[in-house]
Amino acid sequence: MNIGTEIELYQCIKSTDKSGTFAAWYQCIKNLMKKRQDGTELLLAGVIKGIHEKKGNNVLKIDLRKLENRITDYFIICHASSTTQVSAISDSVDDIVRKEAAEKPLHIEGLDNCFWVLIDYGNVIVHIFLEEYRNFYSLESLWADAKIETVEDKKKAD
Repeated sequence: MNIGTEIELYQCIKSTDKSGTFAAWYQCIKNLMKKRQDGTELLLAGVIKGIHEKKGNNVLKIDLRKLENRITDYFIICHASSTTQVSAISDSVDDIVRKEAAEKPLHIEGLDNCFWVLIDYGNVIVHIFLEEYRNFYSLESLWADAKIETVEDKKKAD
């Protein structure tokens, strides 16, 4: 949970204390959850746009929300044909998400060699692989119980 969400939650609780009704508190929390889901959709769109801007290949969105003991809500997985392209995709994702979703990654791993870069946004984790590393680790097969969706580049389809 980021500081903005914590402040909104505090304000929600404080405002419903005055009315004292469970219904008011419940509606306030429900509105916050809807807002969080909208933020996640905006984050996912920014990540996918950043990948497609730099021609990332075979983009998958894996929805983990229905799995027990998950570490995040979504994985986005793609691959590139060179370490230069892996780096360019990670920079593009970071730039676009900062501009369009106003989110900064909690952690970025793998930029030293760019064989596999992981960008952690908390509820969304982005994996950008060099093609042979993606084939070797085959993350999508580890999460086969989740809903897996191929995300095509809309510009490419036109």
